[in-house]
Amino acid sequence: MSSNTYIISGQEQIAIVDPGGVEEQIGHIEMVVADLQDEMRRPVTVYLTHVHMDHWAQLVTKTHGILDDAALAVQDSGAQAIENQDSAFTLSNLLGRPLAKIPVQVRLLSPSEVAQGGEFQTNLDGWTCNYAVRSLEIAPGLMLHSQTIPLGKDDHLEIFHTPGHSPDSICIKAGSLLMVGDLFFAPNPGIAGACGWNHGDLVESIQKVIWMLENRKIDMCCSGHGRPIDAWTARKTLEAMLNDSAALRNLESITPEWAKRTAAYATDLMTEMERISNIIAWRLAYIAHVLGELEEESEAELTESLMDPRQLDALFNDFRFCSQALREGRKLDIELVHKAGQSVGRLEKLFEMKRLATAMDRSILERAVRLINDYSMTYRGFRPPYYVSYEDINGVVLEAVGRLRQNPYDDDAIIMAESDEEYIAALKTRIAHIDLLENVRLEVVTDPKTPFARMDKERFTDALLDIFERFIGSGAKEIEVTTSLDGDWVLVAIKGHCTSDPISRSQRFFERSLALSGGLLQVSESDDGYLVEIELSALG
Repeated sequence: MSSNTYIISGQEQIAIVDPGGVEEQIGHIEMVVADLQDEMRRPVTVYLTHVHMDHWAQLVTKTHGILDDAALAVQDSGAQAIENQDSAFTLSNLLGRPLAKIPVQVRLLSPSEVAQGGEFQTNLDGWTCNYAVRSLEIAPGLMLHSQTIPLGKDDHLEIFHTPGHSPDSICIKAGSLLMVGDLFFAPNPGIAGACGWNHGDLVESIQKVIWMLENRKIDMCCSGHGRPIDAWTARKTLEAMLNDSAALRNLESITPEWAKRTAAYATDLMTEMERISNIIAWRLAYIAHVLGELEEESEAELTESLMDPRQLDALFNDFRFCSQALREGRKLDIELVHKAGQSVGRLEKLFEMKRLATAMDRSILERAVRLINDYSMTYRGFRPPYYVSYEDINGVVLEAVGRLRQNPYDDDAIIMAESDEEYIAALKTRIAHIDLLENVRLEVVTDPKTPFARMDKERFTDALLDIFERFIGSGAKEIEVTTSLDGDWVLVAIKGHCTSDPISRSQRFFERSLALSGGLLQVSESDDGYLVEIELSALG
């Protein structure tokens, strides 16, 4: 992981903004600086837009280079973090980068100098850095603090304190260019909520940069990642970020523990999404085949085009490679979290409900969409929604079994269709339906004394149906479901003889799903078959 680097050549100073985090990058920087020094010898200063390790890790690992004599300029709070070797502040612990104590020669926008204002100078090795610190009220109660450092002749850097992404974040104006660090990425999933991230500061910093774009001559904004964008696009982007900022309150803290936990969740999620995707792709292929046999070629082609198996294979293979790299120590937890976020974004487009519902049972689509939404919420730093109520457990179980037994098609709909559209819709529904209980005996034994149970009914029903389907898919010909009261817990037990283990490979996935439903999962095996027990808190 690395950042963009910007090099500004002035007559009295060469400024390097963010030397980055990869070895090839620092080598190229040194080549460029060496060429500039051959033209004219000048002091070199490295400016950090903030001290997250992806922006300067090579200063730690690279030694005995042309930058050894460069001064390091960092906003005051970031300078303290470097001197204290603060692994949380610098995200060294999250990004898996080594951290070393490096001297900071120039403390930018220190609180004492901001409070005092005026002209200052710092004596460095062989040269003196002169600068001015000013504060301007750009709106009632909104102060813009800046530091101006001359580069020679009429050229200078203007440095603005813009915290939010981190306490030490700055923007640097050089001519008509504004280097904004990671400001555009501050609200992004897996970033918002990191150590030092602050919602209130971010809102104010967005307002400050919008003011700069409107009141200073700025043509382009140069971000810490990605391509530069013109000032008009930058302003519109920041205005949209400002409008969306209200939703960024009460985020979870992005820590190494969060990354590890979320990476495990991402692995389980993608395994389940691949399973569901394969089911849907197989059913679509089957529907298309039958339609073709019935000489409905155009509808067969349309159905087959609803989901491209090659796209799905490429997506899941890409994630598997990243997951394998994590197991081998070549990737970080946070990288797998981001990879899953990208994959889920692509899956969200592929699982477009309205389009797929023309040929598929909505229940499996709704299950997939819920999984996608849950990860998206977690990735953004929120907890997935959990709608708790006390429900009649016997009624919930019987309703779930009823859904499994339900026949979604009308036997007369094909014959009675009054239009081609109605005929095709009825035909697809009939072809798509698979009676999972055709050769399975499912018995429900409820205890009428069982009290209401605390749960998220929709999530619990989804999990229950999924467990039934996995028992059937694992060869169970008889399944028994019972409800009972065990102390303060309502117990739902699913038991059946299976030719293979129906749950263990996905046990962590079910534990999380049922936790969101309000339940606890236990799985066991005996001579009587496989037993899945779900415990729910009883009313009273």
